[in-house]
Amino acid sequence: YVPDMTRTRIAALVPAVLESADEDPEIFTRILEPAGRELALAAVAVARSIEWPDRTLPLAFGGTFLCSTVPIQLALLQELRRRLDVEPVVSLVTEPVAGAVALARRALSS
Repeated sequence: YVPDMTRTRIAALVPAVLESADEDPEIFTRILEPAGRELALAAVAVARSIEWPDRTLPLAFGGTFLCSTVPIQLALLQELRRRLDVEPVVSLVTEPVAGAVALARRALSS
């Protein structure tokens, strides 16, 4: 990473990465699926640290890359199910603040 490589610049690479993955399936298996599993490990760590009590696990997926890359989503969800024996309930969030609001609403309704 370099200082001028902002999140916006990285997000702008999403279409090129996905197009390349369409041409080379190995990009999915070597880059995208492991990325999903790594994101799941972060969620697992949080769920365990707060001793998440429920079988359902509310998640808010945000960011251009995660929201538009189904293989990452599927890898993340599969890894969560495997490690925590939970059923994730996903909201796709296109506005950054909306993620917190979606999780708060879901928590209040349960």
